[in-house]
Amino acid sequence: MWVRNNQLIPEGWVITDSNSTQFEITCVIGATYRSTLWIKYNQRIPDGWAVIDGSGTSLQIIYTGGAGYGDKLWVRNNQIMPQGWVITDSTTDKFEITSIQKAPKGAKLWIRYNQQIPAGWVVTDRFNTKIQITFMG
Repeated sequence: MWVRNNQLIPEGWVITDSNSTQFEITCVIGATYRSTLWIKYNQRIPDGWAVIDGSGTSLQIIYTGGAGYGDKLWVRNNQIMPQGWVITDSTTDKFEITSIQKAPKGAKLWIRYNQQIPAGWVVTDRFNTKIQITFMG
């Protein structure tokens, strides 16, 4: 839907296009896991979404909600991690993130150093730039 560019954008909506007087806005409520969308820069990334690409004045975002334990995504590394995800690998400009949602008790996962250990998980091993965490429940 198109709205005037001086209007407040409703919660759960993002700006996907614009011209000199209007914004095109798109609702992100009810998105499914791995849904993607291009949005305009200079707006807050909605909860549960992560940036996977950028071009000119736009960002491509992906919905992370609904993931199961062990699901993986590659995202840009200059952002806040979605809740329920940890960094398991990296390149110079991307993070591989892995879902810890719905993890079974005793699950083990190798993650990158320099991130907060999620609640319910403990460090059980270390090797080079990675640590192993185990879910205690």
